[in-house]
Amino acid sequence: MRALFTRGLRGEAQKETEIGPLPESWDVVPLGSLGRVGNGSTPKKSVHEYWDGGDFPWLTSAKVYDRDIVAADQFVTSNALRECHLPQIEPGAILIAITGQGKTLGHCAVLRMRATVNQHIAYVATDLERAEPSFVRGYLETQYDYFRQVGAGGGSTKGALTCAFLRSVPIPFPPTLDEQREIVAVLDAIDRKIDLHRRKRAVLDDLFKALLHKLMTGEIRIADLDLSALAPKSSAAVAA
Repeated sequence: MRALFTRGLRGEAQKETEIGPLPESWDVVPLGSLGRVGNGSTPKKSVHEYWDGGDFPWLTSAKVYDRDIVAADQFVTSNALRECHLPQIEPGAILIAITGQGKTLGHCAVLRMRATVNQHIAYVATDLERAEPSFVRGYLETQYDYFRQVGAGGGSTKGALTCAFLRSVPIPFPPTLDEQREIVAVLDAIDRKIDLHRRKRAVLDDLFKALLHKLMTGEIRIADLDLSALAPKSSAAVAA
């Protein structure tokens, strides 16, 4: 991923920038230049008019683990949207967890539906004519450790990122959507390969547990197994 965001895919000569080497045709732009940055709020749970019968998706920071958000677990009413100053965020926005314990802070996702968010999520209402959301998300994922450091106390608010900080985050920016999408295609291929290996590992883990159970219960006996493949090879065999 680092190579994709520093060298690109077109073999261009590079130039030095404030965030390191980049292809000559790329720019460095603040994240805030790609769209409005803000965050949301949590309507009072005690006010039933904000929640009962609600049909507008309301997201918490746990949803950023989805990476591509297509569904919500909680919903608010039009009264909540109006009276609690909740933003109505359009598909294509980048959502970033700006607070959170454990590993949550710093994770980001692309919103694929209309929704609103609580105060623990910042959004970048991406200008889709300039920026491919999955490209922006991909780069921000490479900055996870940096965001964690800032959130741990290096920023203006200890334990959190701020919208002001996010607006100023510099990102590499290819000049065309086509080039951004080419990089996204590579990232998607990597994601598919990672998912395949995870599923293979899950199958092997299940197989191991099943065989271990059979060994522990005596259904399979060690003496019945062919362990010749595990035996050390002789010097003569290795030399051959």
